[in-house]
Amino acid sequence: MFLCCCKTKSLKFNRSILLFYQGNFVLHLPAMSISVSNLTKIYGKQKALDDISFSAGNNEIVGFLGPNGAGKSTTMKIVTGYLVPDSGEAIVNGTNVSVDPLEAKKQIGYLPEGNPLYYEM
Repeated sequence: MFLCCCKTKSLKFNRSILLFYQGNFVLHLPAMSISVSNLTKIYGKQKALDDISFSAGNNEIVGFLGPNGAGKSTTMKIVTGYLVPDSGEAIVNGTNVSVDPLEAKKQIGYLPEGNPLYYEM
């Protein structure tokens, strides 16, 4: 309903923009990049992450696959600023997550597999 009533040609939502293009509204998302360098995370005697590195650049769609216990969730928690790595760094859009976690979190939308939102709806 809101979109039908809108009289402007573009609306700004945080960092994304909703554009009116050829009779349709199109969501334009800003560029996003993630770089992980030499991440290590240890829980007691168990290494959850052992010196991993990867990057995902602008306009790339990537999947994060691996068996249970491979470190996928631990990596995502570090990239999103919910865990601190034992060593290494995660950079989101040029912001080091360990140095400035609030700025990095402003640029991230993360929906974990066990999202509590669905139970509340």
